[in-house]
Amino acid sequence: MTHAARTQKIIEQYKLNDKIESLTKDLLSIPHSVEIEFDLDSFEDLPIVIFLVKYDIPVSLDDYYKVRHRLVQNVIETAYRHGLRKSEDTIEDYGEHFYFVFYHDKSWRR
Repeated sequence: MTHAARTQKIIEQYKLNDKIESLTKDLLSIPHSVEIEFDLDSFEDLPIVIFLVKYDIPVSLDDYYKVRHRLVQNVIETAYRHGLRKSEDTIEDYGEHFYFVFYHDKSWRR
């Protein structure tokens, strides 16, 4: 089973369609955020939601690092409004993607 198929199975099993769609929409409204990819492989065992945010920030910007920092802060704030709290895991930068790990609240488990 592919990663995408496993993720979709978990979304359907836990009835997360509305949550994932709403969170994705809000994350994509953040400036420079262009794609969201979820990794829910650990969802059944741990109270976490993992996702990658693909970003497009021109390196030619004078305030490039401030814009990156603002993007990360906006993702954290947006996730919080959707019942997610940042874990102690480091936010990793994969060059075009930020990798986030969040704890989810009870609303993610019905």
